Amino acid sequence: MAKAKKKKFSELSPIAQAGIITAATAQITLFLAAQIDLIRRKSDQVRGRKAVWAGVNFINTFGPLSYFIFGRKSGKH
Repeated sequence: MAKAKKKKFSELSPIAQAGIITAATAQITLFLAAQIDLIRRKSDQVRGRKAVWAGVNFINTFGPLSYFIFGRKSGKH
């Protein structure tokens, strides 16, 4: 079985390049939104330790989504 050669970004189709850029932008935006919300939110408005959630936010898209779904207590920050 032959190994597929990895393509450089510049060798990808324009649609593939746009998809990668869009996904990366969404992931970075979600990460920043979660980190900023975590920093601004008081400790009693977060489920668990803020330091743990700050670390979890680094787990690709799963971390920030987990924080927004499970980490925040309802109510204003």
